[in-house]
Amino acid sequence: MFVKDRDDLTEYLKHENETRGLHSDGWEKEYELQYAWDKQASFLKAQSMAIKILEGLLARYEDMVVKYELKGYVVEEHRLRVDKLRAEVEKIKAGSDDNLLDKVIDEEGLGK
Repeated sequence: MFVKDRDDLTEYLKHENETRGLHSDGWEKEYELQYAWDKQASFLKAQSMAIKILEGLLARYEDMVVKYELKGYVVEEHRLRVDKLRAEVEKIKAGSDDNLLDKVIDEEGLGK
């Protein structure tokens, strides 16, 4: 989906067939050319679809919160997350956590 400039052109090998004939033996190759505007249009289409899916998921989540009367729990969860982030920021500001990055990596299991 990366487009370098308006003259960007990508050439993909669509398929190839072995040819055998009286006058020629070899491979026949068919390429597909993708111009910058085609790549940009494909990217915008994919992005639009992703946004529509996200909107649908958010709507389902909101419906579920209302249906199962979870609004109070959701608000409380968000408040607790904010409190946790504030506490982590205070630790960093106080300098009490010398190697915070390593700690976060270990806690999140990202080092594995």
